[in-house]
Amino acid sequence: MMSGSGLAKDGKFNPDALQKKAAELNELGKTCHQGGLRLAYHNHNPEFAANNAEANGLAAATDAAQVSFLMDAGHAKLGGGDPAAFMRKFPQRIVGCHLKTYKELVQVPLGEGDWDFVDLAAAIKETRWPGG
Repeated sequence: MMSGSGLAKDGKFNPDALQKKAAELNELGKTCHQGGLRLAYHNHNPEFAANNAEANGLAAATDAAQVSFLMDAGHAKLGGGDPAAFMRKFPQRIVGCHLKTYKELVQVPLGEGDWDFVDLAAAIKETRWPGG
């Protein structure tokens, strides 16, 4: 698992920067694969800003055989994104899912935060996501 910085907090990034990041992830994934490992990219808030813009772009621009995703649904929600939509669009690319929630930007136990994961649970059932 590895993570990096999102390209833009508001999700409005340069398309060339996205292609560069995707190419770097593909290379890292290839190196991992050659060593018998699987690369999983862990997101933070910015990758899910602007309707999951960067996360969707990375999934579309990277090689599924080289790059998987460890979706942090809590960070996705903090970034203003929709982790359930990402699950529905790319279930085969997701190898794990972090669930955490916040109340006024402070992490709190599940069930006590500003949101729930009912839609994500529905997406997991709909896609028959087997987990990682």
